[in-house]
Amino acid sequence: MKTLITNLFIILFSVCSYSQQKVYFSNGAFQDGGNRNNLFLDIDNNEEDKTEGSRFINDNFLPAKLNDSDDIFFLRYDAFNEVFEISKNEKIYSLNKHIENVTISFLNLNLVYKAFTVDGTEKYFVLLNNENQKINLLKKESIIFTEEKLSKTGYDEYRPPKYKRGKDVFFMHKDGEVIELPTNKKKFAALFPEKEDQILDHIKKAKSKLNDGESLLELFNYINSIYK
Repeated sequence: MKTLITNLFIILFSVCSYSQQKVYFSNGAFQDGGNRNNLFLDIDNNEEDKTEGSRFINDNFLPAKLNDSDDIFFLRYDAFNEVFEISKNEKIYSLNKHIENVTISFLNLNLVYKAFTVDGTEKYFVLLNNENQKINLLKKESIIFTEEKLSKTGYDEYRPPKYKRGKDVFFMHKDGEVIELPTNKKKFAALFPEKEDQILDHIKKAKSKLNDGESLLELFNYINSIYK
């Protein structure tokens, strides 16, 4: 009996210790190849960031769905730290981006995000075409931090630390690899050696702009059509 009680205590202690690191919700069961219990994580959000600008693509928590779940969550994207924050019951949690194949679809923005592994690190990208396409077009949003600049002479202007929106960069996801897209036409076409001449010809005829999201989307629709 004493052994049984001891074993139960060990089990309960393990569960409690685990739950301190994880967040449990009761409004539905979202599962996709794993346990929902580790989908949301506690974060320390007590420190006030007095830096000018914002780490977030949008400061507001906006309604979104995760994969095909019926649950609606309120999220915002911290592009500087590569974290999605979730507002729930007046607390803020983070989305565990290490869980594979989770898509975040903002309901009113027509935006879908997904984490991909780049150089061993999970990074969030905007999916610009259908996830089920053979080759995905991705957009990387970024926030840049500039350090404060102190006045050295009293005549030069002091500049406070600041976050500012960086330039969007386009990538593709092909054969399990995330590749940054070059803006040079020949280098771009060379990414598809078996269809290189065909793609280069289309770029010239369609006057594709390789730094423009809409133009790239048209181009990737064409590329996927010839890869079927």
